[in-house]
Amino acid sequence: MNRTLSAVVIALIMTGCASRPATRAEYVGLPPLANGWSRMYVSAGIMSGVKLWSVHQVGPVFINNQHVGATAKDEHFAVDLLPGTYEAYCTPEQPYRNFIDKRQLTFKAGETRYFACDMAPKGVGMYFGLIGALASEYLTNTYLEERPMDNPNSKLVSYKKLQVISSE
Repeated sequence: MNRTLSAVVIALIMTGCASRPATRAEYVGLPPLANGWSRMYVSAGIMSGVKLWSVHQVGPVFINNQHVGATAKDEHFAVDLLPGTYEAYCTPEQPYRNFIDKRQLTFKAGETRYFACDMAPKGVGMYFGLIGALASEYLTNTYLEERPMDNPNSKLVSYKKLQVISSE
């Protein structure tokens, strides 16, 4: 019963975000990876086994506090970076009681890596129903998870060449 009530509360919070996003144009003209750079692809992730649909859920992605893109279901974007270590995170556009898990990512020259913006339930709300949800400081947690892209038909919606220096 408590798990069901918790799921209902989280579903109600995300109701405004669950609608299918507007279709965005596909980005064409992705350049080959420049010598000495690395490339990162980011796609929409999952929450409790369900694919996140909209940019409101997946939200913008930041590297060293610089916005690098946003993605939704069946979309991805690419970012080229110089080798080094960066702080990266994603957050919903409307981060109501969301914990942002910032991660340190290290890239080597010539490396291509794939990430997804995942979201997970967080807080005691999952264990104590509505009372727990009301008492929790956070209801969700967003984070970048490294894994292969799960949809080979995902479309590229943006590309950015990051001009910030790594934090090394």
